[in-house]
Amino acid sequence: MAADEYEHKWALLLPLIPIQLSEDQWHAIVRPSGLPSEARPYIGRAIAMYQVFDTTRRRSQTAAETRAALDDAQRHALSLHRRMTELLNNPRALIALTLALDPPREFTSVMGERTAQIRTTKAIAEIASFAQWFATAQQRVAKSRPGAREKAMQLQLFVTVLDQILMQFTGNAIDRSSKGPTTRREYISAVCRIADPTIRPSSIEEAMKRQIKSRGKISR
Repeated sequence: MAADEYEHKWALLLPLIPIQLSEDQWHAIVRPSGLPSEARPYIGRAIAMYQVFDTTRRRSQTAAETRAALDDAQRHALSLHRRMTELLNNPRALIALTLALDPPREFTSVMGERTAQIRTTKAIAEIASFAQWFATAQQRVAKSRPGAREKAMQLQLFVTVLDQILMQFTGNAIDRSSKGPTTRREYISAVCRIADPTIRPSSIEEAMKRQIKSRGKISR
């Protein structure tokens, strides 16, 4: 079955430059999957996607660093909120803000001053909402083992894409079957081992179970 990547959302996730697979690696993938040679660059691109995401994840800030950054953003937003409120109560500042309106006004007017007040009031409300957003986000930062959830989601996406490639080129998806000398589940394991030999088999198995059950959704 030929693949037209522009018709499939999974292909839009893949880097254009694939990881080059050795003949032994490709044979280990083909044996349990039955994929045609046309699928080889897509598998290479899927592996490249995983490795790019993995590098990005490893370089990302820790949970504590992320919460500290959000706290810093909240404090700056609250500080700006206080300063904007002070400006709203400062007649001289309102005149300056009126003169700075776009288009610029060469003299103040009741209408111009009212426009400046409205714009400043809206800005204050928006800044307050940002401060609350940052405060709420601090409570949403994952408290699990550093990177554990991110790595699970990264692996889940990888398995989902591999399953989509299999379905596109063979018409089959991974399933729960473990009968026969080879199974399509072994195809997923083989590609995962090539992408990252440190992935635990139990993690691959859990990702496949989720994919089979719900086609890749991780519950919150």
